Amino acid sequence: MAPIQQTASVLFLALGPYMALAPENGQLPPQIVRVESVRIADGIKFVVLNNMDGRFNVSCNLKEKGCITPARGRDYYVFEKSTRWTIPGAKNPTTLSFIQNLTVTYPDIENIGIMAKNSDTSPGMGLFILNYWTAIPHD
Repeated sequence: MAPIQQTASVLFLALGPYMALAPENGQLPPQIVRVESVRIADGIKFVVLNNMDGRFNVSCNLKEKGCITPARGRDYYVFEKSTRWTIPGAKNPTTLSFIQNLTVTYPDIENIGIMAKNSDTSPGMGLFILNYWTAIPHD
């Protein structure tokens, strides 16, 4: 196999599941994150989610329907306002608005939805306020 074909094959194997989700197809896939920490103070849940690119510092009001405690060691999709992704087998794309319609919306502040990557993970879907995002420097 020629070097270019080998490279293309490796890229397809690595990116194959996401190729149909490329922005040019009207889709922008969610980032995948893991839970770094969870703490509760004064009726607010503070969660830090991370991946190789950075950390999402989010929070939610414990009294709201979408204020879940994501499970440590499990992967979650992050839905931002620009995320538009059709879950395999679904007819319509999942968006932040879809998650807000099922949970809650925090007005006048940036909202972040999360959804468990594996359908057997509970809790499966929640909504948070994005407090800030920090990039992880790459050398």
